[in-house]
Amino acid sequence: MLDFLEIVGSSATFKLSGGAISNFAKTPTLRVQCIDQQNHAVFEYTFTGSESTTYGSALPYGYYEVRVVAYNSYGQVVSKTKPLLLYKTPITGFVYIKKGTFTMGSPDSEVGHQANEAQQSFTISKDYLIQRTPCTPKYLAAVKSAYATLYASGVTLTRVKITNANWSTTAINQNAMYGSWSSSDETPAVSISWERIMDVDTANSTISGSAAPYTATATPFSSSGVGICTALNALNRSGQDYYLSGYQYCLPTECQWEFACRAGCSDALYNGTALDATTTPAYSTANSPQPNLAEIAWYNYNSGGSKRKVGLLKPNAWGLYDMLGNVWEWVLDQYNASYAAVATAGETVHGSPVYTEVSSGSWGVNGVRRGGVYNDYARYCK
Repeated sequence: MLDFLEIVGSSATFKLSGGAISNFAKTPTLRVQCIDQQNHAVFEYTFTGSESTTYGSALPYGYYEVRVVAYNSYGQVVSKTKPLLLYKTPITGFVYIKKGTFTMGSPDSEVGHQANEAQQSFTISKDYLIQRTPCTPKYLAAVKSAYATLYASGVTLTRVKITNANWSTTAINQNAMYGSWSSSDETPAVSISWERIMDVDTANSTISGSAAPYTATATPFSSSGVGICTALNALNRSGQDYYLSGYQYCLPTECQWEFACRAGCSDALYNGTALDATTTPAYSTANSPQPNLAEIAWYNYNSGGSKRKVGLLKPNAWGLYDMLGNVWEWVLDQYNASYAAVATAGETVHGSPVYTEVSSGSWGVNGVRRGGVYNDYARYCK
């Protein structure tokens, strides 16, 4: 038999500790087996038995079940350890999501189905990263502190804006990031507008003296600091703790959000189950006991009436927590009532533009929120 092992080390490589071999008539061949939870690819390495051995340097980014497997002389598995979970990611706290095709929306027969959820197949054409949990005040406090330190160092920073088609940049002249955040609060951050996240100024629908955002005379939110993604991308560009070469921070598109949330699941809930329409009171009213939902999401029956610390309930198959319930989550897109009317998706924004230039210097946002919130009925947390 093989005793239980644990993973130690960084997210780029890992070590195994606590292993022991016993009760084998013949010494087996031992392999470290890593199974990708997104595409089910299997990678194996020779297990040395030494706690100083490092594994995984050539392992692709992803979310893995890791175990030690014992093979006999016939190549048959005769024993294996309990699986452990490993995030192989270029940046701590994020999950690497591999591109793929999926069906967005829900079938008419699904409990809680709504008219704007008609199913449509979409393809995500590029890999991307998404944070393992909703963003917390603790995380934003660390970002704000890092941004202030970077600005004080004299590094030339740039602002990044997203449009339907391209990125554009111009210099930043603010020395602080928006918001006041508690460094000990590990519940989801709330009461943040789409504009504050993306650093788009839509106050009064105009930007005085500017034909478009971010010209030399435009300083969105200059009185309260740069937006969250602007700060993260400034750190990214400078090579600080949040650095990730070749990537930019922004909200996920609605397609990217649902693809990551479903994690290969076609059911209403990402644990492969559905809402129960027979419970009393019903799923579409307050305080509906929904055991399938309660194991993965905080909603009005189990939340106690407030948001909860992230990461306490079961994650989905790709290692993401709190994608349903707890708090609504912004996505990049503007609202569109029909997925079927959309020609393209994935990284491009389906439906209306992310934000629309109504006239010179005039902008507006009609954002989309996903996932449900702690005081919602069960039907909105699917």
